[in-house]
Amino acid sequence: MKKIPIELIIVILAVLYMIAVNGGKTQIVLEANAKEGLQFGQLLEETQKQYRDLYLLQKSVSICEGGLNVDSLAYRNNNPGNLKAGGRTDNQGHTIYKSRLAGYMAHLSLLERKYWGQTPLQMNKRYATDPNWYECVNFYYLRR
Repeated sequence: MKKIPIELIIVILAVLYMIAVNGGKTQIVLEANAKEGLQFGQLLEETQKQYRDLYLLQKSVSICEGGLNVDSLAYRNNNPGNLKAGGRTDNQGHTIYKSRLAGYMAHLSLLERKYWGQTPLQMNKRYATDPNWYECVNFYYLRR
């Protein structure tokens, strides 16, 4: 399987985010930003910085949840964050996603909506049942 560069993922996420937030009016947003003197390259650079941290948090949580281990339940369920979001579930209540991409995007979305700006210790209270879960996430997140 070919690895996708993080820069490409960030660009795709930025465009998807702008489309979602602006109801598909991305062109208007980009034109408005250009008129205000903000070049697209600067906008992209700011977006990359913002999403790089989110990506690193998602990757760290996925490692601790077993989402990158091919023998794990999270991997088999295409659910890197071991989310319990309803829909089709396994016998432990974890959502089974149709594809790795769907699970990945659901996990990124959850982290951005509910946990962005929090430390792993603060997240631990709502995200995980293991009181020491944050130590694992910190270990990978701080290694950047």
